[in-house]
This record gives sequence, structure tokens and C-alpha cells, in this order.
Amino acid sequence: MGRCIVMECGAAEGAWNMAVDSWLMDSAAKGELDFALRVYTWSRACISFGRLQDPRREIDLDAARRAGLDLVRRPTGGRAVWHEHEVTYCVAAAGDHPLVSGGVEASIGRIGSALVRALASLGIAAELGRGSPGFRSRGPGGNPCFSSHGRSEVLVGGRKLVGSAQARRSGAFLEHGSIVLANDQPGLAGLIPRSSPLFRSADSLRTALETGVCQLSEISPGLDASRLSRELVSSFSAAAGCVLEPFELSPRDASEVSLAAESLRAEADSW
Repeated sequence: MGRCIVMECGAAEGAWNMAVDSWLMDSAAKGELDFALRVYTWSRACISFGRLQDPRREIDLDAARRAGLDLVRRPTGGRAVWHEHEVTYCVAAAGDHPLVSGGVEASIGRIGSALVRALASLGIAAELGRGSPGFRSRGPGGNPCFSSHGRSEVLVGGRKLVGSAQARRSGAFLEHGSIVLANDQPGLAGLIPRSSPLFRSADSLRTALETGVCQLSEISPGLDASRLSRELVSSFSAAAGCVLEPFELSPRDASEVSLAAESLRAEADSW
């Protein structure tokens, strides 16, 4: 059996963050890790895209670059997310680990329950959602992640607090999710390309992203990322049924991650 580890990281740019998460998943696929939790933030505002999305259809990329936004593709599925004022968690594990085994909905529910318990320890009354129609557009094209919520996603007062996405491959599992400290998601509505079916609905989408997203700065003023990180570690350690060993990348590991991050930057530059 592999190790159970935790990485409490500082802020980093988007390509590095996604490269580390992918490295953890690869390590789980190799049997080197049984369970890993990583908690981190973002050094620069960044828009991430799901593994199967075409960024050119989702966002006016030139406008995003003029605004100084980083761009990156996630190893997971899902839809576009604006990362800035948030705490992000990553769970990477062997595919048969009890916390993540089974279908997508079951694993989302178990991880969501761990998130709810962490928030409860901070006095925040979160719950798992039953799904909602959310914002819907006509025609093809992806709505941003936070424009609707699915079953077992984490809500506070009926509003979405956590946006998450998963991947499974080679016997390994990965989920990462954004816990909103301050709501940056409405900014995505201002970056919809004119060619997108969503363009004419941009105002409605902005409203959905403003009213449908919960931000911890509203309900728990003064809560900082480090305190939230500690509660996440405690809750996931209990949920995973193991003591999470603090872990840092070795120089060799960091070199591998650096190469992967450079590849992600080159991909984004080609868009």
C-alpha cells in the first residue's frame, strides 16, 4: 500500500498548480500513493478549462490576456473557473480507496461530506445539494462551472460554495475543487466571445454568477486560508481513515513538475 500524505502549499501560478495535481495522480497510478490531500492558493488570477473544452469557444482569450489573466487546462473535466480569491483542494488516490471508489456521484458525495464537516468546524452551515437547473443557454457551448450546481455539491443557503471536477485513469482518481473566499466568477461573463451562443445571454449569466455563488467573506468575515486549510486536513484525515503525513516535493519531483508546467504554459500560448 502507498503512503497517505498532505501538502499544504502556498500560492503558485496556474500551470504549476495543475502540474502538481497531475503528478499526484500519476503517483497514485504507480502505487506510490494511496491517498493525498493538497491544499493551495493562486499567485495570479487564472482561468482554468476542463480537459475536453475548447478554450477558444469558451473565452475571449485575447481579452483575458490583456486583463493579465493566466490560462491553463486542468487534468479533470468540467467547465471554466476563475481562480483568484479561493482555497483549492486536491484529492488524489488509488481508484479503489474507500473515499473515492464507486461512481462519480458516490465519490462526490463522500468528498463533499468531508468538506461539509470541515466547514461545520468553522461554524459554517453547509450542505450537499440535490441539483439545480441553474443557468441554461441555447445551443452548444459550456456554461461556467459555478453557473449551476449538481447533486452532492457543497452549498450554503442554497448557493454554490465549492466547484469541483474529477478525473479517473490508470487505476487512479483525482478531484480538485475551488472553495470561494470572494466571488470572482462574474468576471467570466465579461469574457464571452461574440461568436459564442452565450454572448447574448451574458447579462443573465453574470446575474446567475453573482446571485448563485456563496462567498466565505460574507458569512465568515476574517476567515483566512490557513485556518480553512487546517480544518480541511483534519476532516480529510478522518474521512480517509489515516494519518496524513506532511510531504514536500523532492528536487527530482520538482523538476518533473516544472517540465509538466512548462508544457501546460506552451499549450496555453498556442490557443
